[in-house]
Amino acid sequence: MLGLLAHPILMGGSCVAVGQRYGCPGSFLVDDQGPLPDPESVWNLRDRVRMAFRHFARGLILPDIAHVPDTQCAFKALHAKVCAEIAPQVQSFGAGFDMELLCRSAATSKISLVPIVFVEDNEDSAFSSTADKSNENYFKMIGEVMKMRKRGVGVSLSVMPGSLGDAQEWLAFIQTLKIASFKKMITGLENKLGPHPPGGLYCNFDLQECKKFAFGLDDAMEARVMEQAYFIWKNEGKEDAVANYYSALKIESSLLERATNA
Repeated sequence: MLGLLAHPILMGGSCVAVGQRYGCPGSFLVDDQGPLPDPESVWNLRDRVRMAFRHFARGLILPDIAHVPDTQCAFKALHAKVCAEIAPQVQSFGAGFDMELLCRSAATSKISLVPIVFVEDNEDSAFSSTADKSNENYFKMIGEVMKMRKRGVGVSLSVMPGSLGDAQEWLAFIQTLKIASFKKMITGLENKLGPHPPGGLYCNFDLQECKKFAFGLDDAMEARVMEQAYFIWKNEGKEDAVANYYSALKIESSLLERATNA
């Protein structure tokens, strides 16, 4: 498969080639059921909902690599000149390294996606050995993406097509999540979406529904949050309505958690 990876750089005018285990036409994951194409390959993974939400969140936070479904595949190739230029700029290590590498590359170079055949070994995966371990790792990875956004990695959201307001509200929601609320949200989404999330990795998510799963948000709690947000604006003079709403949501969810554990 090395030839497949090198071809876009040697013959196709790309500077970066990224192997894709899933989410790409022509990619196959091989497990005990044999080779599976996308989206069946994603449906067969126990982390399918976490993967889909990570892809959705990553595309919002770092829109320059929204078109790359499998950023974490280690099977990558870079033109030597591009590698020398961008490597000193990368500050993320661990979970965020691949994503920042691609973001830095996307600023000046064409990224080609290369579908590959990959043999999956879930049983020996330290990343997703248990549901709790998976939740912790996916939550940490989304946190790494947020850190990159705060450091100014990638293009500004204001220059991207679509509704900036929707993106900002999603970002505010993601920043509000803690590991406990993230786990609740994933459990709620898994129960709703079942074993075959529509679109596989490209499943769409509803913000109000995610808030409901993560924080137990119902009409009564929504009313309290809106009232709390009004008082933040009135008493503290903060003009950002979205930020005020999610500050209020943090307060109300914390109060609800204390009452539940009392």
